[in-house]
Amino acid sequence: MVGAIDRFFGVTAARSTVAREVVGGLTTFLTMAYIMAVNPVLLADAGIPKEGAVLATVVASALATAAMGLIANLPIALAPGMGLNAFFAYTICINNQVPWRTALGLLAIVSVVFVGLTVGRVRAAVTAAVPRTLRFAAAVGIGLFITTIGLQHAGIVAPHPVTYVTLGELRAPHARLALAGLAVTLALGARRVRTAIFWGTLATACLATLLGMIRWPSGPWLQPPAGDFPGFEMDLAGALDPALVPLGMVLLFFAVFDAMGTLYAVGAEAGLLDEQGRFPRLGRALMVDAGSAAAGAGAGTGIVSPCSVFNGSATVHISTTRPPSSR
Repeated sequence: MVGAIDRFFGVTAARSTVAREVVGGLTTFLTMAYIMAVNPVLLADAGIPKEGAVLATVVASALATAAMGLIANLPIALAPGMGLNAFFAYTICINNQVPWRTALGLLAIVSVVFVGLTVGRVRAAVTAAVPRTLRFAAAVGIGLFITTIGLQHAGIVAPHPVTYVTLGELRAPHARLALAGLAVTLALGARRVRTAIFWGTLATACLATLLGMIRWPSGPWLQPPAGDFPGFEMDLAGALDPALVPLGMVLLFFAVFDAMGTLYAVGAEAGLLDEQGRFPRLGRALMVDAGSAAAGAGAGTGIVSPCSVFNGSATVHISTTRPPSSR
């Protein structure tokens, strides 16, 4: 079994081991698991039933990540993009008062156009034309956004009417826990421990359990989320309103440049880029990304959240040094 996995994914050719890949995959999961809680909250603010949003988030992320590994043979995870979903919920649905069913229809239409641009190699041409510095700048902006969300939920930063952001109550238990976990991770990273993120996450979870800050489920641990896929209720007819074209253009812009920046940033961190800075099997990666976005938006599958390359995939650099050359 291990030998078959090694041959299929070219683990040895990548100067890695199956055991190291398992640790890398588990670490990546731990760094992106928050999406199962945060993304449904964003979508619920737009009016989407939270149970269905949880189901869609889990299924979309699992299928998209599996496709990236099996089809493109790349150690890159995909999950609903936080920036895109925040724009979907707060700008489209709340600020512009677009019903969430109509907004899902708009997202599905945009995703189909996104796939067309990918098949027509327009995305590849745009990616090649964008300067290297701008590719990485996009990922930095996304990373800062996600960091701010984490600091807010930890209570380390709080809103302020004048400066917008200020220090939170650092003496609160959850803020102290977050700072302690961050300190462990940074200390291990400074000592060049390749599994620093994994052990930092595990230490934080253990400390939270000891302090009684984690509530373990009293019932069965493994059970499917309740609810239906919200995408089954999308309003495609309403999404054809010409007034929604500007919002659709912004969504398309978001999808193209979000994935491009994150893909190259993750590739650089994981050591996947070659000496000229080119991404291996870029065509396959873009096709999986576009297909996942279409499926996530609900085009034919009823899954709500669009999937894109996840910044947390950078954690796989603990296990992969170079892309496999056999696939």
